[in-house]
Amino acid sequence: MTNETLDKQYTGKLLLDLGFETWFKYLFRVIEGTPFIIEPIHSGLLNYFEKVYNGNVTRLNINVPPRSGKTTLAKYFLVFCLTLNPKSNIIYTSYSQSLLSDIALSVRAIMEHPIYKAMYPTSNQFEEEITKPIDDFWAEYLKKENGKMTFSTKKIVTAQGGVCLFASIGSQITGYGAGLRNAKKFSGFLCIDDPNKPADIYSDVLRNKVIQYFSGTLLSRLNNSNVPIINIQQRLHVQDLSAILIEKYHFETLKRPLIIDGVCQLPKQYSKERIEEIKLDELTFLAQYQQEPTEWINDAFKGVQYATDEETKLIYNGISHVDKGFDGSDGTAFTIGNEKNGTIYLFGKLWANKHVDDCLTEMTMYRQQFYAGTNYTEKNDDKGYMGRNYPNTAIYQETMNKHLKIMTYLYPNWKRIKFIKGTDEAYIRQVQGYSEKANHDDAPDSASSLIRLLVNRTKVVGKRLF
Repeated sequence: MTNETLDKQYTGKLLLDLGFETWFKYLFRVIEGTPFIIEPIHSGLLNYFEKVYNGNVTRLNINVPPRSGKTTLAKYFLVFCLTLNPKSNIIYTSYSQSLLSDIALSVRAIMEHPIYKAMYPTSNQFEEEITKPIDDFWAEYLKKENGKMTFSTKKIVTAQGGVCLFASIGSQITGYGAGLRNAKKFSGFLCIDDPNKPADIYSDVLRNKVIQYFSGTLLSRLNNSNVPIINIQQRLHVQDLSAILIEKYHFETLKRPLIIDGVCQLPKQYSKERIEEIKLDELTFLAQYQQEPTEWINDAFKGVQYATDEETKLIYNGISHVDKGFDGSDGTAFTIGNEKNGTIYLFGKLWANKHVDDCLTEMTMYRQQFYAGTNYTEKNDDKGYMGRNYPNTAIYQETMNKHLKIMTYLYPNWKRIKFIKGTDEAYIRQVQGYSEKANHDDAPDSASSLIRLLVNRTKVVGKRLF
């Protein structure tokens, strides 16, 4: 063994002795070719990873905004742990199989980098295996999302017998555990990186399934009571996994908002112009960037603006949308709209407990009155019914969660909507009274669908939206 080799290994040991923060900054710079930019939001954050390894913190919830380097820190901490204790057993999970695959490949690249191997000469195996979903719900979800019935799971196995398993939310983890039995010191950890899929966050069922996966599967994978759990997540909902970990399991929480007292905590990532841009969607900004998700409450749609008689013509040559009712307990909502000079003009009708067949004549009359063009409706519930029975109608397959759609398109645009006189008061009351648990949501569903069309007209291709 040459002196140069001994010097590199000595440097590696010295860096480990100095702790995670120093080790991480050095390894990141030499491997990535650029320094990790430490910003105000990172104050004290890196030190908490050291506390986890030393056993001072065993339940840690980290809520940080996008682009704060959370996954980078997590994967380097993973390598740090396997380097200090190659016998460690680690489970790393996320909602995203593609994210896990990227992280596994990145960890592999770090551990096979010539500089790392010079300081820590060892050999590791990188494997892949197929695992099944834990139940029929996740099997059906997986098939719908990816067209597959199995999860692709990555695994790192060290020469000393340590294992790091990258397993998706919903997958079986039979035969694997985090940490070692009867270990008195750190022997592995469970890392949860973005457990909730943003597109699914407004589904009570899917939120509860993630929570059940944590309590029923992940908690059972700890091989001793001292095995740490780290959840790293940007907040998405008042009842996302972070909320449950804080309220029910009493996790220690590091909440890092993007803006504190008017000062940006990630100034290298977010310019003033970009901050103003993301603030336009106030509720998303509060949740994902400020870590303060807000309950969708009924006064979200307070205040109604009406168009003047002179403005009525600004709705002409717009489009229409129908949310169809088919049985006695359902209703039909019909919306005509156009966007002019930054204002959205809407005309709405709501027929409670009325089959769409009985509304077609009036719909035609209103479309002629306001010179409305194409009429749009969802394919999901009628399998082309409107396309066969009503002229100039575009049928599209809806793929977006209804609550997410309403809060993405109707809520942020509410203040620039003016209703044309003659709009049903019942239509407006149903919009203003909307909440996630509302019994009837035909009007806000139709309005948000039409606004989405107005905002994203160039994305309508082949009558399939988005």
